[in-house]
Amino acid sequence: MRNEAARRRAQFLERARTYATSHRPTDGAAHGLCSAFVEMLACDRGEHVTLTIGKTVIARGAAQPSSTAR
Repeated sequence: MRNEAARRRAQFLERARTYATSHRPTDGAAHGLCSAFVEMLACDRGEHVTLTIGKTVIARGAAQPSSTAR
């Protein structure tokens, strides 16, 4: 589980860098950033996560079975 969480955090950071360093971020870059954030948070919390902007659901992350050991 720890390796999965680290992988998702690294993926989020990479997507965040891509978005932040773009001259003009694209819709695809924004969607990738949102998706990576949701998946990282769902993995860390072990809960279902949904990101909504306005009335539009941007990304959903499934709850992952989490270990009680931290």
